Amino acid sequence: MRLRASDQPILSSQVAGLLLFCGLCSGLFSGGLRDAALAAPVLVCIALTAWLGPLPSGGLLRPWLLFLGWAALSLCAGPQPLMGLATVSRWTVLVIFLCSASSHWGEAGRRRWFWGLGLCGAVLAAAAVLVDRPGYPRVGILPPYYNYTCFVEAALFGAALAAALCRDGPRGPWRWAAAGLAAMALAEVVWARSRGGLLAAGTGAAVLAWRHIPRRWLGPAVLALGLACLAAMAVATRAKLDVMRDFKRPQIWRAALAVAAEHPVLGAGPGEFANAFLKHNFPAGYGTGVYRARAEHAHSEVMEALAQFGVPGTLLLLAALWASFAPGPPESSSWTREAGLAAASAMAAQCLIDNMLHLPALGLLFFSALAVARAPEARSAAAEGPLWRGFVWAGLLSAAVAWVPGVLVERWRAQGGTEPLLRAVRLAPADAYLREALAWAWLAGKPARADAAAAQLAQAESLSPYNAVYPAEGARLEKLQGDWPRVLERAQRAVELEPDCLGARLLRAEALLLLDRRGEARAELSEIGRRSAALGGQLNTGTGYEGFILRFDQVLYERLERAVRSG
Repeated sequence: MRLRASDQPILSSQVAGLLLFCGLCSGLFSGGLRDAALAAPVLVCIALTAWLGPLPSGGLLRPWLLFLGWAALSLCAGPQPLMGLATVSRWTVLVIFLCSASSHWGEAGRRRWFWGLGLCGAVLAAAAVLVDRPGYPRVGILPPYYNYTCFVEAALFGAALAAALCRDGPRGPWRWAAAGLAAMALAEVVWARSRGGLLAAGTGAAVLAWRHIPRRWLGPAVLALGLACLAAMAVATRAKLDVMRDFKRPQIWRAALAVAAEHPVLGAGPGEFANAFLKHNFPAGYGTGVYRARAEHAHSEVMEALAQFGVPGTLLLLAALWASFAPGPPESSSWTREAGLAAASAMAAQCLIDNMLHLPALGLLFFSALAVARAPEARSAAAEGPLWRGFVWAGLLSAAVAWVPGVLVERWRAQGGTEPLLRAVRLAPADAYLREALAWAWLAGKPARADAAAAQLAQAESLSPYNAVYPAEGARLEKLQGDWPRVLERAQRAVELEPDCLGARLLRAEALLLLDRRGEARAELSEIGRRSAALGGQLNTGTGYEGFILRFDQVLYERLERAVRSG
């Protein structure tokens, strides 16, 4: 299918650039486009704009094609390619946006980008102050974490600082407006106590210093900036001492490296970090339940790339990003390109310790800064028309359909029942929680299918070996079959994972009693009594994994105690 019969563009470069800018702003004002159904139309419109607009110039596409080709290979080799298609599609549209914006945004477009970023930053900062979300403070309209808003504010701080300090920057009151935006953005980051945002803001300022401060003053200036950034991060950390037990980034990074070591070449697959993480879970160290930790992302774009795309894919990604950083020497640059470079550097620094690019709007913001920073000298050669149009056509198609599998799986999960869940498992076979839900559906059916439920629990346990639910429920199903040695084995595994799982301990005590190991059964019941007294009013409360751990059958406990005493 062809939308145009010749190489003559339907949209002018100026119109295409304006539409790309509108797509960026609309994403930032729409919750970051976290919702797949909301993100799809915006991504499709960006790809369609690139298709209808003039061909971009420069050799920027080729390094990205190498990375995207590897990502596609990783997708095909992954456990559930349809579920990972959205990740590859998002990266594809981001690259389309980068190539198009770097060509279609002239100096006027770059100025529009700067003041548009200022407007977005002001709205997001105001929303962070005014919008109250219980349990999630300072997030505004980019939920659920304040670091997303701080990502935008740190980028704005770097860009506005460049505009205020560069000699060829805005004149008169406009320069003061830029300085005001920088102050506002930094104030919001400090108010939110975002250590990642402070690191990003410091990095943006350091890049400006590196490029513009005379060499004799460079060392002291960078040192002063570094010390100020460290001091601010220390103050932010001190203010968070009451929640520091929940800070698990180092453990998540170790888990990401373990995933990469398990899949060093092709990675676990695009979009597969949350599932792959479960095989390398760690003791959470807070709340009820040892292995209650969950991680949707690696809290580092580099770590997540290693886990998803493997070592070669990560190197290709870093090489493509390095090729995209091409601002040229400072003496031949403009204030807008310096603003783009400072913003991109700030965001790149924050991406080292957090995941931002999985929100499409934040990915567009990062790539828009790269496009603004690129010097005209870096875009001299014309791109090959057929290659570009084929690439854009692939991005357009994938953006239109990539969100569908995820939406279908969530819809079928919400419906429950064996048939919807079976369909969901076919699309997402590596999702341990889907298989767990299917097991419960088999047990709730009429007649109950204990054999099918046991098979799903076994599959779930192979995907999430640190989840005590699966061996504990497996022990309960073995009890129905009267296989008491197997009950003892499975219950013991659950207790090793979660010592406070009293349901598994009761199964273990019952198995010991029936296997005529009364002394061990008596000791187990004594331990159950001690732990149940310690847990007190928490028993039979909570939901999810914690609720399962706290489930306690008082009647069974008393019956087993009587049986032990009577023996």
